[in-house]
Amino acid sequence: MSSSREDTVVCPGCAKPGQLRLTTSLDVTAEPSKKEQLLRGRLSTFTCAHCGREARIVHPLLYKDTAQGLVVQLDPEGTLDVTSLVARLGEPRPRVSRLVRDGNALIEKVRIHDASLDDRVVEVMKLLLAVSHAEHMNAPWYFERAEDANKSNKGPALLFTIVTAKGPLATRRPRAEYDALAADLESRGALASTSAAGEADEPFAIIDRDYARQWLAQPSPPVTR
Repeated sequence: MSSSREDTVVCPGCAKPGQLRLTTSLDVTAEPSKKEQLLRGRLSTFTCAHCGREARIVHPLLYKDTAQGLVVQLDPEGTLDVTSLVARLGEPRPRVSRLVRDGNALIEKVRIHDASLDDRVVEVMKLLLAVSHAEHMNAPWYFERAEDANKSNKGPALLFTIVTAKGPLATRRPRAEYDALAADLESRGALASTSAAGEADEPFAIIDRDYARQWLAQPSPPVTR
């Protein structure tokens, strides 16, 4: 089940304090309705009683999908003791566990897992796309969803969003590009970080753009953080 705590937050608009119940642990297997709130960015939304401004509050949150074997820890301050977290979760270990620093990254990890994709491949793919779009090289890229073949006879594709200063931009890439990249990374040992039992060898690794940069810079797998 989920757990939460009452906390005082400061409105980013008028700087006045207010109370908000923050979800600190969420198991969407037990409470599937809260998964939709998370994906819509409505799980920890603060509405100021003074000025009416709405803001999404980023705070430590443990996301668990017990049925799918996914655990993601949102650790915005970078203060998490991973060893203690692993001990607290106990056995069996989740098949995939990740550590992220912001709420959008958490949402993306859930979407990637729901699409039955590997986030390591997705991160390398996003960086390669960013390099080929020089004007958006430094902009955040996020995976949105996988799409089946459509009525215009275009094959399966992956949809990404680029967050630019002028607003979000959408771009689609053929699913075949992901499959080819996954095969290449597999052949070079990039995806061999799970045990024969299917459990993650490196708990709560940070798989992000820095991880992808390491892969593009060296022939051997980078060390997960």
